[in-house]
This record gives sequence, structure tokens and C-alpha cells, in this order.
Amino acid sequence: MTQLRGISLLLIFALFMTIGCGSDSTQNDASSDSDADSDSDSDSDSDTDNDSDSDSDSDSDSDSDSDTDSDTDSDSDSDSDSDTDSDSDSDTDSDTDTDSDTDTDGDSDADTDTDSDSDTDSDTDGNWFGTVTSVVDDASLAEEYQAWKDKYISYCESDNSAYVRKDSDSTVSEGIGYGMLLAVGHDDRELFDKLSKFYHDHLDENGLMNWAMEGCAPPGDNDANAATDAELDAAMALLQAERRWGGYLETARTLITNIRDHETCEKDGLLVLRPGDNWGSCDESNPETNPSYFAPGYYRAFAHFVPEQADHWLRMVDDTYTMLNTNQPAMNGLISDWCTFTGVPARSATYGYEACRVPWRIAVDYAWTGADSPGQILEGLHNAGAGQNGDSNSCFRGGYALTSITADQGTFDDAVNTWLTTTENDNLYYQTTLRNLYLLVAAGKFPAGAAF
Repeated sequence: MTQLRGISLLLIFALFMTIGCGSDSTQNDASSDSDADSDSDSDSDSDTDNDSDSDSDSDSDSDSDSDTDSDTDSDSDSDSDSDTDSDSDSDTDSDTDTDSDTDTDGDSDADTDTDSDSDTDSDTDGNWFGTVTSVVDDASLAEEYQAWKDKYISYCESDNSAYVRKDSDSTVSEGIGYGMLLAVGHDDRELFDKLSKFYHDHLDENGLMNWAMEGCAPPGDNDANAATDAELDAAMALLQAERRWGGYLETARTLITNIRDHETCEKDGLLVLRPGDNWGSCDESNPETNPSYFAPGYYRAFAHFVPEQADHWLRMVDDTYTMLNTNQPAMNGLISDWCTFTGVPARSATYGYEACRVPWRIAVDYAWTGADSPGQILEGLHNAGAGQNGDSNSCFRGGYALTSITADQGTFDDAVNTWLTTTENDNLYYQTTLRNLYLLVAAGKFPAGAAF
């Protein structure tokens, strides 16, 4: 186990050190209790309020914004709100050796080949292990990104920050995290820094961004509490920014530590990701979590860049796949929007606007490692036709295409082409943003792999 973990840590290091710097520039139910409105609006904002019981209804108007919020506006936004309303609306350390001397949390000279996940069984020279589609070229990626920016980015001139609009004039932490990933993936440092400033201007008492607020809200804590997927994406974006531009490592390490301390917990021998910093998973009154937040590829990277926390994050990798391997058979090959801390499907047990993100998160782990566990989850999702019966947008069609990232060139190209030519409703925040993120992965441009 120790040897395998050591090999895997080296794998993560090699992936982050790959040079070349550049991005070259549901089934119809949304969330639990999802009344899946068939509105073309399907924003899924993973939000977390203060209350401990959280229903996540996602309306089914032609506006299907799936908020796993316990509120359900006409957009079924999947906000993991712990309210009970019916609304569901590197260390690329300056050195390039395998020793990461930049551990500034007091453990300097921490050897980066600490441990790693026993599941990473692939040898690597830093290559991207997933298939890279030939259907998407650099020009089309740049065009898609610019269109997304033009439609969804708003700037706060008073404090030189920016935010991703969820609707006319509000934002959610999920969108900020997504935006940071897209900005660094497209080598857009100016936007990245503005989004990062907005994130860090709106932290709660645990050092995590409050999940919802008005656009250009003044800095401070509005007591909305945090949603874990946003923190994970923001932390990974900061690590990617460190690799691409430098200067972001300590901010990333602080955020990773806050995630560990406030958004993970242990119950019955399993390390579990909480859906927010104030509810869920190990809480007896609300023992559930959201599989679409699980990001095992990120955890491996966290283990590398915060080596004194390696045991924690590598256990998270193993226990995440334990939960997914419990959940998937119970869902006939799919993954549920919500589950208990053991992985048993919870709430309405549907593959909806929450779970449609699972293929993306697991495809990232496969692309960075080539490991068996992500490959098996993707195979199960593919064989079950994940999202093929869902709405005709990239949440589902794009997710299904990514289940073929393990396949040969022709098969993956066919899957991506089918996604892009049959998708009809990518005209709202959630679908359009996920479309851009999925495209980066399909094109092998999601940092920590071929692009870096």
C-alpha cells in the first residue's frame, strides 16, 4: 500500500509538472424532491443554508434550473440548501524536483512522495490518460469561452472584482468556482484574479465563501454558509493558477485546509464529504451528502500540495469510491443526486441535475491517473445510458459523452460529436457553464494534464 501510494503521489506530481503552459490562447428529475420542471433553464447551484434539513426540489418548467436548494423556484436550480422550503431552485513549488519545499504551513521541506491512493495503478510520464477529442479545436474552445464571458460575467468596478451571474443580478459560490476554473483553463489571469477576489471578499467564519448573494455585494459575511463543491473547484483553480502563473499556492493551501476542517467528517470508519460547512453527512439529523461534489482527482492533488494532509485526502479518495461503488449498483449503473454517508441513494434517488456532473468529476480523475476505479464508474454510467433520457442540454448530453473518455479515438469523437450536434438548450447559466468545463476536459485542456 505504501509503495503504491508513493507511486501515485509521484503521478500527481508528474501531472502537475507537465510543461507546455497553455490552454491555447438525467433523467428528467433535478435534485431530490425534484418536480423536474421542463423549463429550458436548468441551473444547478449547490448551495447550503444554515438549517439542517435540506430538501432540494427542482422545478420542471421549461426552465429547469436544478437547485438542490431546499427551495424551488421556477428554475430548478440544484442548490444544496439546508433549508426546508419547497424551493429547489504546483505546488509547482519554485523547484521542479519531487520535494515540495514550499510547505508554508510550518512543515517545510515536506517530501511530496508521501502517500497516494492505492488505486492508481498506471505508470505515467505526465501524459493525459484520457482520450483527447479531435472534434473540438482551439479556435472553437476560445469562441465558446468568449461567448460565455460576454453573457455571464459582470464586473464590480468599485472593488475591482467580478462574478458569474446566475440570473439577472445574483451569484452563487458554485458559479465563482466554475468561473475560476474556466479562466485559468483559458489563460485569462485578469478575470481569474477578479473572480478570486470576489470569492475571498465573501467568506464566512470558516474561511469558505457564502453560497449566495447579490451581485457586487459588499465584502463581508452574510451568514448564508458554504456549499462544498464551490470550495473544491476554487481550490483546484488556485492550484492550476499556481502552476500556470505562480503566486497562488499559499491561498490554495489555506482553502484546502479549511475544506478539510469544515467540509469533511468521519463516520463509521468512512471519511465523508459534507455538502456544506454547517450541515450534512455525519450529522445524525441530516446524514446525507451529494455525490456530484465528490472530486477524487482533486483530493489526490490536495495530498500532493499539502503533504502533511496526504493521509486524509488519500483516504478520501478510497472512501469516495467505496461510497460510489455502493451507490451505483443501487441505481442500476447511474449515480443518485443525493445519498447517505454510506452511499445509499437518498431523497428521490434520481439521476438529475445534480448527478449529471458526476461523469465530469470522475472523468477528470481518470484523465489525470488512468486508474481503475474511475474507469469502472464511467463504464457503469456509460452502459446505463446516463443522461440519455434527460433534458437535451450539455448537463446530460455532455456528461454522457465524457463517459467515453476511456474509449478509443473514434468512439470518443463520435460521442463528443453527438453531444454537440444534438444539444438544443444550452442557453442558461448552468448548462452553458458546464458545457465549457466539459469541453476543456474533452479537449485535454483541463489543467494538471496535457495543457500544463
